[in-house]
Amino acid sequence: MLEAHADGGARLVGRAGPDRSAKRRCGLNLGYISTSTRISGNRLHLHPILVRSNPVTDVNFYQPYPKYTEGESIPFRSWQEWNERVYVLNAGVPLRPPAEDDDSPIETTRRVIVRLKKGTVCR
Repeated sequence: MLEAHADGGARLVGRAGPDRSAKRRCGLNLGYISTSTRISGNRLHLHPILVRSNPVTDVNFYQPYPKYTEGESIPFRSWQEWNERVYVLNAGVPLRPPAEDDDSPIETTRRVIVRLKKGTVCR
């Protein structure tokens, strides 16, 4: 597990041994790019989130931070404060325009689960 900090520091706090199970598994891949790097490619499924720094004008659009929505989000303490912070964070970022085929986070998760059960994650 990688522990990341707001000040830019990070450290490896643990790791797992090799997975010898025959069951499918799913992972999350995170990458870093400078805000001055233009993301291009019409076949890539990239929705970057601005985690740190300031956006460079007319380079990229960013995925908005998700707000807590009752009935769609996993409940957690202090969601009201999170929603206030999300409002501030999203106000200063060029957000990716919503597309007609955008799903809610719950629908995206359900779709991924169905694809994993079928044995494929390809569209």
